[in-house]
Amino acid sequence: MKKVVDFMIDADNVYSTLNYIVAQHFMFSLTSNGESQLVSIDRFYKKTPDRIKHYSSLFGKTPILSGGRISSDLYTRKYID
Repeated sequence: MKKVVDFMIDADNVYSTLNYIVAQHFMFSLTSNGESQLVSIDRFYKKTPDRIKHYSSLFGKTPILSGGRISSDLYTRKYID
C-alpha cells in the first residue's frame, strides 16, 4: 500500500520555501456584490528529512524544484510541524 504524503492531501499547488513545503488548496467565493474571489487555503509543513525526500521524489525532475506560489485574492495560513 502506498503511503499518502501529508502535504499532498487536497493540494492544488505545492511549492517549497527555505523552511517549509507549502500546499495551496483553492476555492472560489462571492463578494457581497456578486464578484468572484479566488481563496487560497495555505498549509505550511515544516521541512523534515522524510518530507524533503517525498517532495524531491515527486518534483525532482521539474525545471524549478522549489516551484512557486499561485496568486490569490485572499488566503489563510496554517503551520504544521
